[in-house]
Order: sequence, then structure tokens, then C-alpha cells
Amino acid sequence: MPKDFKDLIEIRHYDTYHYARIVDAMARDPMAYMHDLSEMLSDDGFDYFCEPFDKVSALHKFASIVINRTFDEDLLGLPTLAPSRSQVFAGAPLYDHQMHVLPVENAFEALNLPHTTFVKFRSAKGWPALKPGFERHLYHAHRSPCDECPEHESLPDEYNEYFTELQLTGEIEELCDRLAEEVFFVLFANRSFLYDFNHMMASYVTSYASFSSPDEVDPNSIFTSRKDGCSRLRRADIPDWVKTAVEFRERGRCANCKIELGTLRTPIKRAEFDHMVPLAEGGLNDVTNIQLLCHICNNEKGAQVLAPRLLYERWYPA
Repeated sequence: MPKDFKDLIEIRHYDTYHYARIVDAMARDPMAYMHDLSEMLSDDGFDYFCEPFDKVSALHKFASIVINRTFDEDLLGLPTLAPSRSQVFAGAPLYDHQMHVLPVENAFEALNLPHTTFVKFRSAKGWPALKPGFERHLYHAHRSPCDECPEHESLPDEYNEYFTELQLTGEIEELCDRLAEEVFFVLFANRSFLYDFNHMMASYVTSYASFSSPDEVDPNSIFTSRKDGCSRLRRADIPDWVKTAVEFRERGRCANCKIELGTLRTPIKRAEFDHMVPLAEGGLNDVTNIQLLCHICNNEKGAQVLAPRLLYERWYPA
């Protein structure tokens, strides 16, 4: 890509909305995904999401983990094997067993990322070649391969070993990060989602940061102590790149009253950047948790939480 295009990213929209729907569902109804969220946002690693204004935002990180887990679960759904995209586009026979690949392999192909294929992985292990039609003799993960195809009884374990190898080589991490970038591209424009996502994350900040008394908090920590013995994230300066991104998302309008702030600012038409979920309520110092408000709306809001306005500027006049 030419140097002049360094700020552009290639978006291929490979299952982007599928992954975005999963992330959105978890943010809107976290109680329904409590078990998954507890594993994903465990105390041992939650500070990973709390770095102040990391360009790899909390949403990038969360989406990448969700996508990784989705591929892991797809490995268990063996009948989800599908023809590879390149073979289908080349007009290969749909039921040619040689072209069957895992969902994760299709994603690698779609994003044109180098990777170890399952067939090559099996060959390197010296495992016997798969026979034509093997996929028709497999059930979902909670069942076993049928008696007609006993030679493939080890396939579930082989899939798991293959996925582990992708993780060890870093191939799956690169894939998930690329897909997470696409998910961010879609969801960052959705103000309602950002509100729900940051409320979900705040619930984990408040529980994660409640372990210390004020005397136990490291003064160099990103957390600060409070009189009630709980901790919250310290306020951090909002970088210019965050302000630019948020202002672009809001089209230069106040996110609440929709007044145009424009380039000619006045004491009333003054652009102010504010945490969507306040730090006092467990909010993150993250680009997804910052909104653009006019001076009046920001003053009226104070430390309260404003429900997101669902008004957006049209792409062209009605």
C-alpha cells in the first residue's frame, strides 16, 4: 500500500457482521453470557483492557477474544466444514473432499493471510489421509463419529491440536486481530452499542478495582483509591487522535443536543470531550467511551450518565 495511504485499512467484510452481532449481543445482555464473560474478563487479565487510550481499543481486544473463541467452538462443530472460497470461485466440484477446510481456514483465505492448512498439519504429523465423504460421517461435538467411519474417531482431537498449533505460531492471533479491526469499523459508529459495551466493561472495572484499600493502591498504578476502599481508573489526558476520531464519528455535532459545533467555536458552541460512562462509575479511558458534547450539555450532565441519542446525520438530504 502506498505511504500516502498509511491511514487506510483494507476491509473485506468477511463475516464482519456475524462477529459484530455476537459482540453486540454480549454487550446488550451480559447476564446471558455471564459464564463466557467471566472467562474472557477474568481478574488475572482484566487490566489488559484498562490501558489508558490504547490505540488497540478495549473493543478491538474484546472482539478479538470473541472471534478467537468462535473459531475454537467452530472446530467442535465438525459438520460446519465448507468448501474453500478459492476452490468454489475456481469452479471446483462442490463435493470434492480435497477442498474441504475449516471455517478458520476460510477466514485465512478471505483475508489472504499465510497459514498452515489442516491438511498440511495432518501430513506433517504423519496421520492417515482423510477419505472422501468423511465429513458426512461426523456429528456435532457432543456426539461421536458414527460406526461407519471408525478411522476418523480421532478427528475432534486432531482439530483441537491443529487449533492449538495456530495459537502457538501466532497465526490465529493475527487473523483475529484483523477481523476485530473490521468489527470495530462497523460498531464504532453505533452509539447505542458503545453505551452498552462500556456499561458492561464498567461492571467489571468496579468489581476488579474493589480489591484494594486506599493504602494498598500503587501510586503509579492506572487505578486510583477512593474513600470507600474501592478503586477506579485514574483520569488520563485525552489524546488528539481520540478527539479527532470522536469528532469525526459525531460529524462535529454534540452527541446529545445535536447542535453543530463547527470550526468557529464560541463560549456556548464549545466542543468538550467527555466519558460516556464516567470514571467514577467504572468507565474506561478508551476511545469507545468518549463522546463529543457542547459546553451546555456537558455542564448539565456532570457526573451523570446520558442515555445515547439515536439521531444520526443523513448521508444526503432527504
